Amino acid sequence: MKHGFRVYEITFNDGYVGRVAMSALREVSFRQEIANGERTGIVSMKLIAETTDRNEARKLAGGWEI
Repeated sequence: MKHGFRVYEITFNDGYVGRVAMSALREVSFRQEIANGERTGIVSMKLIAETTDRNEARKLAGGWEI
């Protein structure tokens, strides 16, 4: 089964923990943005779900998607 969407629990340096959904393709550019310093404050990303259903991923992330 090929997974098209992933849900991550992201921890920020101020202690905030949130969930976000993203496509597998978007994840590549998101990680590049972190590496380039365009997105700051992210301490860790923990994969919590994979699915082929975008709506399911968004639901698991509380509506947050990038």
